[in-house]
Amino acid sequence: TNPDDPHSQNEDLSDNAMKASDYGIKNLKVILANLKTWTKQPGESYDELQNMYGQLTTQYGRYIGHVAKNIGGIYENPKTVDQEGLIYERTPAATQKEAMEFLNRQVFTTPRWLLDQSILDNIGENPMNVVSRLQGIALARLTSTRVMGNLIAAEATDGVTAYKISDLFKDLNGAIFTELKAGTPIDVYRRNLQKAYVEKLISIVNPPAAPANAAQTFGRGGSGAPAGLSANQTDAISVVKGQLRELDKAIKANAATDSLTKYHLEDLSDRIEQALDAKK
Repeated sequence: TNPDDPHSQNEDLSDNAMKASDYGIKNLKVILANLKTWTKQPGESYDELQNMYGQLTTQYGRYIGHVAKNIGGIYENPKTVDQEGLIYERTPAATQKEAMEFLNRQVFTTPRWLLDQSILDNIGENPMNVVSRLQGIALARLTSTRVMGNLIAAEATDGVTAYKISDLFKDLNGAIFTELKAGTPIDVYRRNLQKAYVEKLISIVNPPAAPANAAQTFGRGGSGAPAGLSANQTDAISVVKGQLRELDKAIKANAATDSLTKYHLEDLSDRIEQALDAKK
């Protein structure tokens, strides 16, 4: 499949991955409610329950991937020179906003419907690991150099009508750090998500050392094409550093009353400041 084209997926999703995935999740909820009954065999272990729960969460992960592919998406419409229209078209900003709304609602808002403790305690699964794995699928895609590069290029091409890299991080911050604005305690699932997100941003600002010939670039060229711009030559680093600074200010302005929220936010602030100091 084309890694940039939301229409190029490993399942038939009609023309809207968000609506299709919402329906798919409704079906998964029905399956989960009956999973213990459907996998129960007298005298047998819980191996089949474990296997089917794994299959269910894997399918849920596919839905996340299908939707996330709309962010920074580029449709590819194969044509010959005598056919009208363009081969490459960027996913409309409204569609990308719809995808972000789905991810906020179905992924970053803790999917507690998956956490049937009577199932998890019979298959030895940690609920925090389940949630972290699934949220990680979305975070990895949305903060990838490929997606950020596509969003930067879209702004250069489409101007104010584009869904920009700054829009992406504004929407991510709004989805992942709702408690800062609301002044509410942050539970363990959300604390884990916020840590994972901040660590993703830090890894963009301070990437691990790589071989000199393996620098990541934001180009779409094929074999033998000139290399694209490096991450340090685009707005990606500037925007991410700005997001970290803004997050640090918001964290410091938060008057958390419960100790775990306070410790968590202090930890995030320490990580951010250390990361930005390392770039000086």
